[in-house]
Amino acid sequence: MPLLSALPSLLMLCLLTLGNAWAAVPAAKPNAAPSEPTWPQVISSGKSKLTVYQPQLDSWDGYTLNARAAVEATAADGKSTYGIVQFSAHTLVDKTTRWVALDQYKIIEADFPADAKQANTWLAILEKDAESRKKTISLDQLEAAVGVLNAEQKADSAPLENTPPIIISSDRPAILVYIDGEAAYRPVEGTELQRVINTRPLLLKDAEGKHYLHVFDDWMVADQLAGDYTRLAAPPASLEKAKQAAIKSRQVDLLTGQSDPKDKIPSLAKPPQPKIFIATAPTELLVTDGAAQWQPIQGTSLLYVSNTTGHIFKEIGDQNSYVLISGRWFRASDMSGPWTFVPADKLPADFAKIPDDSAKENVKASVAGTPQAPEAAIAATIPQTSAIRDSAVKTTA
Repeated sequence: MPLLSALPSLLMLCLLTLGNAWAAVPAAKPNAAPSEPTWPQVISSGKSKLTVYQPQLDSWDGYTLNARAAVEATAADGKSTYGIVQFSAHTLVDKTTRWVALDQYKIIEADFPADAKQANTWLAILEKDAESRKKTISLDQLEAAVGVLNAEQKADSAPLENTPPIIISSDRPAILVYIDGEAAYRPVEGTELQRVINTRPLLLKDAEGKHYLHVFDDWMVADQLAGDYTRLAAPPASLEKAKQAAIKSRQVDLLTGQSDPKDKIPSLAKPPQPKIFIATAPTELLVTDGAAQWQPIQGTSLLYVSNTTGHIFKEIGDQNSYVLISGRWFRASDMSGPWTFVPADKLPADFAKIPDDSAKENVKASVAGTPQAPEAAIAATIPQTSAIRDSAVKTTA
């Protein structure tokens, strides 16, 4: 993994710790409490805006410190380019005051793979900004960062699990209901029903073994858990009672089919009714709007399915099907499987030749050797955060 050359500004600002911050404090007041920097840091210069995300520690041997940070460079037209800046510095530790002075900053590398011509300009902006930054950090926070680093390195040494999931496809609207292992049932108070508790959707079973699933605005029923689910014409009152109990518990996904709470809930009374797939092992569902419609990709020997939100390809040279799922590629002789994992650098060469104006250009972020691949890796290092008001947080026993 390349190191994000944190410029002097970053080192002076802060390093990632368990508390998610390095403290930037005035060197003249080494005993002052560390301030909490706000991330990301935004630096504007002319028409350029650089967003520096929270730095990450790469190594510290007690004397030399190495760290990196993701940087997003935004041009006047709003286009963003991601890069990594890697830096090092010497540290002078005062164990009495528990503060560390940073000295001899050195930028090791600035990598903007999609726009190398602008890298030096952006680096100069960051270096200029660094001149106004303070150069003292907390020893406790630095030691905490080392602890996090050691834990991450231990986790990274574990082999990656690339076992293909079960991949199923449907040419009609479909819903995948994932159960975490074998179904576990618990009685629903005040009814004769039992709920499957190791899944988020509201899935119930009655005394006869029939299963009921809440979908859209109504209920579907099957004779058994993995049976053929159809719309229930006359739902018994016990289902509504179980539904209200689940809503009250806030532990349910009613599969309303809404992308936004303001959207109208689809009606099960209007065809086509979705096909229900029950899964108790890692499974991916690929849905096409009718039979698969294959389209060629200009300049390559690749075909892709155009009537799906998924990423389904066929290479006409080897006649294999390829699918991209959660950033990983899988291959099979046909869509029924069996599927095998394909490393990004072992794909047919034509995947890297997909034109940048193609409808499937976005998959190139998962194809080795393309400019999009390192950019995607950089973007993935940027933490996603959200604010939660204390008044909106409720705890339960």
